[in-house]
Amino acid sequence: MQLVRCWECNGYISREAAVHFRELSGGRNLCVECQQQYRQKIEQTKQEYIGYKIEVTLERAIHLIEKQEKCSMRMEEYLDAYEAVSEFFRNDSNKFDSAHEVMACIELLRNGVKVQAQQKIGRKRVDFILPDLKVVLEIDGGLHRFKVGKDSERDVFILNTLNKDDSGWEIIRIPTKLIGVNIRQLLPAIKALYKERQDLRKRHDGFIPSYYSRTNRMAHVSALKGVLPNHEIEDMEHDTLDANEL
Repeated sequence: MQLVRCWECNGYISREAAVHFRELSGGRNLCVECQQQYRQKIEQTKQEYIGYKIEVTLERAIHLIEKQEKCSMRMEEYLDAYEAVSEFFRNDSNKFDSAHEVMACIELLRNGVKVQAQQKIGRKRVDFILPDLKVVLEIDGGLHRFKVGKDSERDVFILNTLNKDDSGWEIIRIPTKLIGVNIRQLLPAIKALYKERQDLRKRHDGFIPSYYSRTNRMAHVSALKGVLPNHEIEDMEHDTLDANEL
């Protein structure tokens, strides 16, 4: 019988006894006792990491809110929403993927909007469903704009599913930059973009015309004029991606 040393306790064990666990531990040989301790250690470390990640994300979210000029002197308005979101997140670490999603949820709750986070629609998962507004809200970072084809197919599936029972649903995408600089305009922006898409459908027999791209930020810029300050509109125009550059 060939013997090998346990990585943790240095005791000798048969190679055959160690083979099963070696794949889980990255190639190290562990005895039965140390295998159990190893699993417990990994699980404990994982839970600690998740807890730290939640707290860091919550702190970053509220810090980004309080840095904004229109929020810094009115933070008491956010206390109830922040506490509700914090408890929600601590109970389920899968509900938010980023600080910007946490910020969006806090702002929507502050405005009395019903929010369902990380919901599945068929096989697809979305950031938020706002049932009273008939809006699927997605918070998009900069890299998201390159996933044009895949997102288009995804959007069609989501809208077809939701509109089977109740028409009027739209998918609204808000860039993280808007949330990061002017969170208090989130709800007006959602409503403006929803109205724009519904108006387009009315003019085109219920369809969004093929020239309209949800990744074209110029469509957002047009809809948000009158909602955002001029300097923020100019920033969005400057950041617009030209489809010809892809």
